[in-house]
Amino acid sequence: MASDGTPDYNLSIPALMVHYLPPGVLGLAVTALLASFMSGMAGNVTAFNTVWTYDIYQSYFRPGQNDAHYLKVGRAATLGGVLLSVVAAYAATRFNNIMDLLQLVFAFVNAPLFATFLLGMFWQRATGHGAFYGLLAGTFAAAVHHGISVPMGATTLFKGGWMLAALVPCPQLGTLALFTFTAARWHRTSGPRSMHGQPAF
Repeated sequence: MASDGTPDYNLSIPALMVHYLPPGVLGLAVTALLASFMSGMAGNVTAFNTVWTYDIYQSYFRPGQNDAHYLKVGRAATLGGVLLSVVAAYAATRFNNIMDLLQLVFAFVNAPLFATFLLGMFWQRATGHGAFYGLLAGTFAAAVHHGISVPMGATTLFKGGWMLAALVPCPQLGTLALFTFTAARWHRTSGPRSMHGQPAF
């Protein structure tokens, strides 16, 4: 249970372990749970720096460099991936449970990727460039849908509606810009004039 008395679904597995396992087996289960978490994180970090270093950086930015250069880039990518995961962990605290965040990530990544693979497997006219831009279009569509939809009871923009929040001050900003432009033009036409009847500035 959370501090406010509502069920904390993120603690469902630890609650089952505490309820059903004896003390000795409980310690072994906690160790196995931490080991699986660490191995998963290590695999994700390794995959991140490998994809960035060899598939993107080496192929498109700096091809033909020595191994020491790519090793430095891989280490920097590892550090960046860890920092990005820390930021994502803090963002996950804005959601009710981890599954809500995973569903959001799946909507941004898995759905466009699944459509791209499906077209690539069953449509002979699909090309690499078409798959890339289709993937970008799918991710952009997911971002727009997330930006204009607000879940019930949402109290943070992490859950959606950030585009609507950005559009709210647009009328006020447009009115202010129009007023500033009109005032500047009026001041220019009604200001002091030179000897030839033209504005002095």
